[in-house]
Parts: sequence; structure tokens; C-alpha cells
Amino acid sequence: MGKHDLISISPPDRLLEPDLLDAPGGFAWWYMDLVNTRGQGAVLIWSWGLPFLPGLASNARRGKPELPRHRPSLNVCVYDRHQLDCYLLHEFSPDEVSWEREARRWTFGQSTFQVTRDDQEVTVQANLDCPIPGGNTRLLGKIDVRGVARKSQHSPNGASSEAVDPNHDWTPLMGPAHGDLELSYGGQKHYQFEARAYHDRNGGRAPLHELGFSHWIWGRLPFADREMIYYILWPEEGGDPVCVAMEISQTGETVMHQETQVKLSKKRDEILGMSWHEQIEISVHGKPWLTVTPQYTLDNGPFYMRFFLDATTPGGQRARGIGEACRPDRVDLARHRPLVKMRVQQTSNQDNSMWLPLFTGPRRGRIERLLKYQLSKRL
Repeated sequence: MGKHDLISISPPDRLLEPDLLDAPGGFAWWYMDLVNTRGQGAVLIWSWGLPFLPGLASNARRGKPELPRHRPSLNVCVYDRHQLDCYLLHEFSPDEVSWEREARRWTFGQSTFQVTRDDQEVTVQANLDCPIPGGNTRLLGKIDVRGVARKSQHSPNGASSEAVDPNHDWTPLMGPAHGDLELSYGGQKHYQFEARAYHDRNGGRAPLHELGFSHWIWGRLPFADREMIYYILWPEEGGDPVCVAMEISQTGETVMHQETQVKLSKKRDEILGMSWHEQIEISVHGKPWLTVTPQYTLDNGPFYMRFFLDATTPGGQRARGIGEACRPDRVDLARHRPLVKMRVQQTSNQDNSMWLPLFTGPRRGRIERLLKYQLSKRL
């Protein structure tokens, strides 16, 4: 197991290759999320060549793919009361970032990330220091995550049954984990909570829209005794979807199920062009495995959606998790690009949208920040 028609799950102790940063149109990103049952959560993505940045996909479609090392970025989302409460997507210049591969250490501007891994445990320490447009305010604080190290699934002869696809290399890196978040801005502590946490990474040597799938839905559910993850991808040429169904136990043991089936309920279409299903039922060998309901919409864009999920197992266990839906063919279309640029902050203010403070930073105070920001651009 490990190799699917559209995706492979690589061993968790394997590091992404540094030459991904020089693969035209490629990408490398590290993802971490936290979620609890009180409507609080967070998502962090530190990356090179994040496919959702303006201009990346369109340049690749024109036959002029960019090198990932030229487009580093940091994305921070914080959720409160089941809705997005703070959003940052900061694109840096290449000389503002670094990646110490063997040390599993990254620097993005003033923010740092450190991953420590041994046979039993993985820790992730994120120290955030991010500018918020519209004044001298910064988002400051830390996120600490500690959890069981995921172990590769092995075949009967003892060899790892997980494979590496150089074009699309994805893997969860930990099993059940606990996270602590504490962030402040404007001199006041604003976000502080505990939650179940998760960490994975993703690398590719080709643009996202050239990897052979038309769209995907993904989710991770933190049950009391294990992490349950699904990844459903539809082939570009049509046909039935490929479904990865994975469980990671409290000891890090990995089970990736064969013979999966997916049943999707009524589809709902959004005004910006995305769609989603009110319920997802996944079966293994014809027996129910997981029933998922997207309960709260956290991000609703023209090519990407994120949700808080509720899920139940056949045994009646319940969990609150995070899920997403994406259409790579809709990423970076010309009609959407002005909307996307309103949410991307660049170190150089020259190309930033005049509306950036409305969509970047905490919800509270955004009108005041917008006025300050527009005034500063006139001076």
C-alpha cells in the first residue's frame, strides 16, 4: 500500500528534497492545524511555491513556470466561534527566508518554525511575529504541538509499503497530538486555547493543476484513540474517485485501508463557483468506516473551501475536525485574481491591494486599519 493512481503516501521520516525549490512550477509546503469542540482552531502553512499565490498557476499555464524558491510565503488562519477571526498570507522576498533541512528549521521573516522528531514523538514549535497592514501592529505569539510520531505501514516482509511519487509527495507526520496556541496583537492577548493538532507536508515537481486530478476533498478527524484521515481525488479524465482512508493509532501505527468506497450526498453550489457535499460516507470492503458532515464553512473562495467537520464512526464515536475542497483548474484565473490579491500581503508595499487591511489581520479593527493604510499610501 502507499501508491495510488493519483497520490502516494511517503514514509513520515523522509525529508522533502531541497531541489523541489528549483523545480519549475513545483511546490513545497508544511501544514499544521489545531481544532477543538468549542469552535476554536488555527491553520499554519509555511511554503515555497504555494499554488494559490497570484500569478503562479497562470504563468505555468502560459509555459513560463516560476521556481518555488522565488515565491516563499506564510499563511496563518485563526478561528473563533466557528468562523475566521484572523487571516494572514504574507509573501516574502527570497532573502527573507531560510530552510535548514536536516535540522527541520525554517525562518520566514521574523517568524520561525522548528520540528523535532524521534521514534516516539514529534514536536512543532512555531514562533510568530507577523506584520499586520494598517499601522505598526504585529501578530505575536507561539503555537506548540506535541504528538506521537507516525510510523510507516509495513508489508509482511518488514519493508515499508509506503511509496514516493516525485511529482506529488504527501504524508501525515504525526498521529494524535495536542496543541497550545497563544497569540496577541496590539499589546493585548487575544487568542489562547488548547486543541487537538495535526501536521503534514506536501511537495511536488509540477504545478498543482498538472498532477492528474480535477478536484479533491480532504479531512482529518481527531478521535479519542486515533486520527482518521481521508483524501478523495477525482481523475482529470473522469471516472470514479480515488480514496485514501488512513488511521493513525495512539502509538503511531498506520493503517491505510484498501477497497474503499465513497458515497456523496446532495451537492451544494456556492456563488463563487465551488461546490461541496452535505455528507460524505466512506466504506472499507463494503462496511461503513466514517460519516462526515461539513458543519461550519471557514473559507469560501473561487477555488478553495475549508470547513469544520463533524464525523461519526459506525461504533458511535464522534469527532470535530478540519476539511477542505479544492479545484486546481480554477486557481489563479484572471477573473478571480483581483479578489485573491486583496488577501496577499507582500513585503514590498508597491503591489499590495489598497483593500488589503479589510481581509488581512484580525476582524476587529479592520476599518480603522484600512483608513490608516490608505492614508499611509497617499503620503
